[in-house]
Amino acid sequence: MYTLSFLLSFFSVWSLFSTASKVEYEKVNVSKYLSQNAMVARVAAVVLFLLSTIALCYVKGNAVGILFSFLVWMTLASIILLLVPFDKISWKHISIVALISLTLELVLI
Repeated sequence: MYTLSFLLSFFSVWSLFSTASKVEYEKVNVSKYLSQNAMVARVAAVVLFLLSTIALCYVKGNAVGILFSFLVWMTLASIILLLVPFDKISWKHISIVALISLTLELVLI
């Protein structure tokens, strides 16, 4: 459940980041579509953030789930803002981290 909420939060932040006009990076595929359709990106970001928050509230409880959701969202936003303009994050890295996280979550919990 944590992996799902982290991925939903990541894609929420990414959809908002792709609409930023001041940040210069190569926009391809989904990022290009979201940058051209800002309203779709905002709605997707809100929906993904709410789904992530609901998942965390289900696991942790209401108060801790909401606070943890904001903490995760702010951390991911900082990581994306720092690393994406330097081409340090790719879909390959995201997939590897998600698979490792999911494996650890299923084995340890």
